[in-house]
Amino acid sequence: MTMIISSDGYSDCVALGEAILHKKTEEASSAAPQSGTASVTTPRPGSAPVAAQTPSAFKSLKVGDLVTLGHYEQDNNTGNGKEPVEWYVLAVEDGCALLLSRYVLDYLPYHSQPLAFGTKISWEDCTLRAWLHNDFLNMAFSEEEKKQIAESTNIIYLPGNKGTTSTQDKIFLLGISDDRGIRAEWGCVPTAYTVAKGYKKSKFEIFEGTETVPREAYGFLERSSPDSLTMTITIDGQEMTIGTSPVGEAGGVRPAVRIRLG
Repeated sequence: MTMIISSDGYSDCVALGEAILHKKTEEASSAAPQSGTASVTTPRPGSAPVAAQTPSAFKSLKVGDLVTLGHYEQDNNTGNGKEPVEWYVLAVEDGCALLLSRYVLDYLPYHSQPLAFGTKISWEDCTLRAWLHNDFLNMAFSEEEKKQIAESTNIIYLPGNKGTTSTQDKIFLLGISDDRGIRAEWGCVPTAYTVAKGYKKSKFEIFEGTETVPREAYGFLERSSPDSLTMTITIDGQEMTIGTSPVGEAGGVRPAVRIRLG
């Protein structure tokens, strides 16, 4: 078993994310859906996205499918418009599908407002949640696409060990305790836009036998306890969760959304 034992900052990023994204953009642009439509495909080695389909294709979604829904800047070239957003299907239940963005779509702090010393902030009150609910929702989805999005009830921890409460979210971060079913091959990959904003790999150490070995990988923020944010990474085919930076420092944003299948 491999275990992460520490996280201590960031390293220089590499061009891998940009190369993958540019390849994805070339593939997706030939089948880019119009506003209010969606594309669904089951990823296979070497497969390209299928032609655009209407939202009725959602009815046949299954875990592991790749869905194209919404548009957001990804190739860092605003002159050619926004690129289609691709989502992995993590779960299908109760007439809805839980989706996670294929790529890390932005680089933002969990909370961007100054806090008094010792003050903690919950998911309910953080600026990233407000940004997802307003800026991202309106930038990424048409009015017709918004109708497909269902509200999700998320359990959150209150600062100061004061128990839990819940929030109603249309766009959100996955939580550390969510049963999300992320596959190892769905590793964390940034877009060229995210890299241009400063997103980098994280440094950490892992146990390999009796030795500690330095490693680095991309990660994304999670909805977690206000006492300590977490970041999930995938390395050597294994998903791991580590502690991350203070709430005011930026991290990778990989949104999740629940859509109606009917």
